[in-house]
Amino acid sequence: MRRLLFLTASLMVGLIILDPARAQQSDEDRARRWFEEHDRDQDGFFTIEEVMRYETKLFQRTDHEARGRLREDEFCAGIPASNTIDLERCHRRFAHIDSNGDGTVTLEEIEEFYRLILQTADENGDGKVSLEEFLAVSQE
Repeated sequence: MRRLLFLTASLMVGLIILDPARAQQSDEDRARRWFEEHDRDQDGFFTIEEVMRYETKLFQRTDHEARGRLREDEFCAGIPASNTIDLERCHRRFAHIDSNGDGTVTLEEIEEFYRLILQTADENGDGKVSLEEFLAVSQE
């Protein structure tokens, strides 16, 4: 359960990284917005494929050197240095995603991270996560 809570909190940090104004939002508001951004076909559900299409675009925009991996400074870029709480969360999230400990994250590692979150959220096992399922996990 602690691992799931950490993963969920890490996911919320990712929302703040993308839009620093979100720091003023509640966790539920951030989760709703994340859901809306990742439900690419707007059918009320998202799948790992939808999430990874979106995350791949973000990754490629951040991977300026086109190396297929992001260093921690690249991964956490965009968070103001004065926002120490979110920087700390981002660094913890990076460490969790960097499953092989090589100091970089790849799309494969990011997919593994999201797959675990989505599998946990998918209560009925249909491979799709509804807003209600996602909110239930992100509020634990």
